[in-house]
Amino acid sequence: MKYWTLIPAAVAGVLTFVVNQLAHIYGWYQALPFFDKWMHVLGGVFAFLLIAAYRRRATALQLLIMALLVGLLWEGYEHFIDVLFKTDLIHIPDSIGDLIADMVGAVVACAVLFFVQSTKKRYNTINAN
Repeated sequence: MKYWTLIPAAVAGVLTFVVNQLAHIYGWYQALPFFDKWMHVLGGVFAFLLIAAYRRRATALQLLIMALLVGLLWEGYEHFIDVLFKTDLIHIPDSIGDLIADMVGAVVACAVLFFVQSTKKRYNTINAN
């Protein structure tokens, strides 16, 4: 397990949970345009970092695919709740947009993680000399 990626994943997870709860309490999903998409971006960051913390030898592509799978599972959950409670949570164009937002978050997290790792390697190489 990579502990240095677990801490940002935990922060992103707690932030996602807290903001989601506040959004439901204060009606931000209805009041703020595209708020749902920003939550999916944050969820993509969380999923990518959490998976990266536990998958030592995974490639960036594998991590992105796993983050997309988490997004697909979430959309499946929304569909299940929609059918179970006869609500109107899910529509195909919205779900596609949500999955794109999940991937944007995962790609951003991937880019930041790559930058941090390359900077860390460069710093260690400089200090070794």
